Amino acid sequence: MINLESNIANTWDSNKPDPHTLSYDSGSGGADRCLFVGVITEAEAVVGVSYNSVAMVEEFSVTSSEGFRPETLQIFSLVNPPTGTNTISVAQTSAGADQTIFAVCYNGVDQTTPVGATASRSSEESTTGEKTTTLVTTAANSRILTTATFSGGTSESELGPITGFAEITGNSENPGDDSNDGRAFISGMYDRVAAAAASYTVGQNFQAAAGARFTTDAHLELLAAGGATVATPINPSITNLLATSARLTWEQG
Repeated sequence: MINLESNIANTWDSNKPDPHTLSYDSGSGGADRCLFVGVITEAEAVVGVSYNSVAMVEEFSVTSSEGFRPETLQIFSLVNPPTGTNTISVAQTSAGADQTIFAVCYNGVDQTTPVGATASRSSEESTTGEKTTTLVTTAANSRILTTATFSGGTSESELGPITGFAEITGNSENPGDDSNDGRAFISGMYDRVAAAAASYTVGQNFQAAAGARFTTDAHLELLAAGGATVATPINPSITNLLATSARLTWEQG
């Protein structure tokens, strides 16, 4: 069973230094721990993320469909992270871009393959409501982690989880550096239990004011330590042989 190990953290930084750093307590109590860091950056991609100077693995990346100021959303992982409070360091190609960081640590996560299926969605939206796609999980007892963002917002309340998901971070509002339109990047992180390997609806609950907005979200299946237990069927030929033997014994008796 995958459980939340530590409190989450999020921050935003306009015209940030390079690298951008965040102090974060990953916890220490559970077994099979895994740290996930989501980074949302305006106009450029992150080139590396570390925790306590240990390099993290990029699990997924998606860039918004907006042409003017696209956002890149990347998810990084680190199995068996150092315990307690340490520094998340996010490096990119140049200083100055707006950036939001989310961090969450779970226990009970597979230490060899922490992430199974992935999905993403990016679209321009002009009506409010749940904006969704589908994630087909690969194993039982997994968990789905969603990181969502949209540009052009005015309040953190304009973004939320869809039905079946819970908010785990509190949203982050990044005002950006565009003084002409008062633009803001609203982002959040949500999750849910995926008890069975099945198709799940994933996405974001978009509640921005009237006007077109570019929405982007990434979805990861977190795999449970030990994997799912599946019964191994008896070889059909052996089954037939046993049935034939029983019938012959009865006839001869």
